[in-house]
Amino acid sequence: MKSRKKNQPLQPRIGDSFPKHVPLSGRTPAVVVRDGATLLQLNVEGLTKAKISVLTRLAQAHAVTAILLQETHYKDRSHLKIPGYNLAACTESEVYGTATCVKHHAKWSAIAVCPENSLLEWTATEVEGVTIINVYKPPSVKMDKFSLPCFSRPCMYAGDFNFRSTTWGYRSTDACGEALEDWASASGLNLLHDPK
Repeated sequence: MKSRKKNQPLQPRIGDSFPKHVPLSGRTPAVVVRDGATLLQLNVEGLTKAKISVLTRLAQAHAVTAILLQETHYKDRSHLKIPGYNLAACTESEVYGTATCVKHHAKWSAIAVCPENSLLEWTATEVEGVTIINVYKPPSVKMDKFSLPCFSRPCMYAGDFNFRSTTWGYRSTDACGEALEDWASASGLNLLHDPK
């Protein structure tokens, strides 16, 4: 695949199908990844009882199948509980941490998790036939084209990547943003984002 020029936006390829955005009020970060499977992704900056209550209401209101959280700030997975959801995968960290929670009735299986010494945190879970990779890149971690694993389609990478690119609304592109763009282009991925 031919690489894009610097700052050139990711372009859809002919024949690609795009997930439909769920009609929501406000800026709830939910997207339909496949008929009947809806994903909610959010950096929670510390998972608290109050935030779990809000997440539970949002998930119920929008029939969310999988919830992807970043910066949970828990090393003990027993705190990563959302009513009505199974904890499918997580990276445990008091400083960062991720959690992927899947609705009790949904079909899912854990696929992979980043190595224990990895600076970039990620988990991969198959949910209703789609591999969903939950990613958190701490601000100080540098990314290159080998930082993330490639999974076969259908798949979706979601998370908090902590870098800038004009492709998703910033005024400039930093080195990590360029690395992600190059990796996504070489992997044949398309960008879905909310510039806010």
